Amino acid sequence: MKQTRSDVAKVADLEIENKLLREENRLLKAKLFGRSSESKKTLSQDSQPSLFCVAELEADEPDEASSEETVTYTRRKPRGKRKPIPDHFPRREVLHDVAEEDKVCACGAERTRIGEETSEQLDLIPAKVEVIRHVRPKYACRSCEGLESTDGTVVIAPAPESMIPKSLAGPGLLADVITAKFADAIPFYRHEKRLARLGIELSRTVMFQWAEKVANRCRPLVALMKRTALSLPYLQIDETPVRVHGEEDKANTTQSYMWEIRGAPPDGPQIMLDFYSPTRSADFAKTFLSEYQGLVHSDAYSGYGFLEKVPGIVHLGCWAHARRKFSETILATKKGKGGKKQSKAHRVLSYIGKLYQHEKKADAV
Repeated sequence: MKQTRSDVAKVADLEIENKLLREENRLLKAKLFGRSSESKKTLSQDSQPSLFCVAELEADEPDEASSEETVTYTRRKPRGKRKPIPDHFPRREVLHDVAEEDKVCACGAERTRIGEETSEQLDLIPAKVEVIRHVRPKYACRSCEGLESTDGTVVIAPAPESMIPKSLAGPGLLADVITAKFADAIPFYRHEKRLARLGIELSRTVMFQWAEKVANRCRPLVALMKRTALSLPYLQIDETPVRVHGEEDKANTTQSYMWEIRGAPPDGPQIMLDFYSPTRSADFAKTFLSEYQGLVHSDAYSGYGFLEKVPGIVHLGCWAHARRKFSETILATKKGKGGKKQSKAHRVLSYIGKLYQHEKKADAV
């Protein structure tokens, strides 16, 4: 039976489609049943070329499987070395001495102290609750009863500044509530029980109100941090999903997003800003970076595509996301195992691995 050109083309298309489906099936199996981490072990151990040695990368590797030799031996497993307790922690010495009668030898002579053995334990003192009682003495003149004074009849020192005026919350308690919620991710209802064990009766409703008032007082600080971040030559931006319970016009199962902006001046501490957004729309990033000039580092989310068109902004991609595609290619094609020729994806991963090594060395400088 004679085949036409259209038949040959159809067969070729079906073969390509079949190959793609097999690779897709292999990749899905690897993701479902294989390791979840993108380890460098997907590369063969001897396929780590030099970063700049392009000629070696272009050369084909032999197809023959290398001979293997199995060597067995017994190795003594080394003991893990415990890290010393940092010196900046205060020390409290506890003396464990022998009884007085044991300090006398059987010959009748008194034993001499020739040394000592020491060991250290790390202990934690539970939180201490105290009440700060502010006392402001009042003063008055009994002679003229204040008639000749411009300060009034009674003189008293001004009330101390407070984060929340007329509140019983001291700075330490407020810091504990805010840190537990937003740094340690402890819900208010759990923190309520924790404080109850210390004898503090504090409802989660009050803690929520405190957090809201502290946030409002910190708005000028956040504005200053934002101005500082926008003046930096380099910024990182990312978004992460978060669920907000009881949000108006949204079900508890729907996702909202926290947008994180991070940067660091050359001679100052790192700046991290988190902003809430009900959606993943790029409108937030467009608004925040509307007047920014510099380098912006992000992942491959399509919402950051507008950065390519903004004058004055250089958009930097994420190597981790780029690397993932080549790692998935290796999983899908199964090349590079059993002595087979290394694929281009292996070579790209070798390049990226070398870049990671140079970056690690640069961070240590």
